[in-house]
Amino acid sequence: MWFFIKNTSTAFTIGYYYYYFKTKYLEPFGIPINDEITKAQVVILVQQILSIIKNDDYVDTPDKQAKVKRLEKEIDQLVYELYDLTPEEIRIVEEFCEK
Repeated sequence: MWFFIKNTSTAFTIGYYYYYFKTKYLEPFGIPINDEITKAQVVILVQQILSIIKNDDYVDTPDKQAKVKRLEKEIDQLVYELYDLTPEEIRIVEEFCEK
């Protein structure tokens, strides 16, 4: 999903990059979350990220930025598992996202 967002959305900067997109553009991009436990895990992680980044001091707090990165990596791992990506496929995705 990050690949899709990064390549189809506009990046904005306020001390850090963030992407603005409308959910209707993601509708054709399915995420195969048939498992309620996995769905709940993703929702919880996203809620945690949103609660951290909405704080005014997020830009100036390296600990909060590091926590968001850790939570994003947890989401990435769940998505990799959903799509049964191989280690080689994961490497390709992660290298592309670093650009």
